[in-house]
Amino acid sequence: MPRTLVIQATALLMAALSIVLSPLAASSQSTDGKYCQALLIKYDTFIVKASGHAPRRGDNAAEVAASKCRESDPAGIRGLERALQDAKIDLPPRM
Repeated sequence: MPRTLVIQATALLMAALSIVLSPLAASSQSTDGKYCQALLIKYDTFIVKASGHAPRRGDNAAEVAASKCRESDPAGIRGLERALQDAKIDLPPRM
């Protein structure tokens, strides 16, 4: 099989896979985004509390995770889960 034909076939296969897998990835991102927001609500409600003039914050790792979720980055999920679990707060259901 000529090299250019192999390259073209590979490119066609990759394009077909991206079309097929795209809805699955979008669904996963949407689910992760909603879960991240649910974690953020619990974090803000139970860990970041208004006390006096400034809100109390969690530790640095939790704040970074919260910042990621505020930016719709699901990379913050694990950090917020850990912060809530450490504070003995039940996690929201994962949809």
